[in-house]
Amino acid sequence: MPNRRMFLKTLGTGLGLALVAPRRLLAQSPTTPAAQPSPPVAIDLAQVKKLRKVGGWMIIKVQGTQMLLLRDGPDSVRAFDPTCTHQQCTVAYNGRERRFDCPCHGASYDLDGTPRDRLPKGPLKRYPARLDGDRVIVELEAS
Repeated sequence: MPNRRMFLKTLGTGLGLALVAPRRLLAQSPTTPAAQPSPPVAIDLAQVKKLRKVGGWMIIKVQGTQMLLLRDGPDSVRAFDPTCTHQQCTVAYNGRERRFDCPCHGASYDLDGTPRDRLPKGPLKRYPARLDGDRVIVELEAS
């Protein structure tokens, strides 16, 4: 009978969802411990002389994560993953043009990581960073 078969099929689907849904809700519950974000990393400016003056930049590895750090103002610093989103070459800061350039295919990015042309597939990954006295504070979680 088509009506009976349809009823049993719907009932089986409903029971299956009723068994699976609580597990999904439990997994997303606020009481479930989430992965803790990495604590911020402090980099002493005495150790990275290139960042002592405005316009200074460097590529550094922080806890296994490669970063491009740029001192873009007297009280500010920026941090990016220096990997070009076009073909994964390493970008460099171009102080004359105030942008990041990729040496492989000429791709370039604004100082906020936004692509300036069509080559890159997306923006550079940016990390929250700030100056705190004589230290650069960088968070390893990208923004």
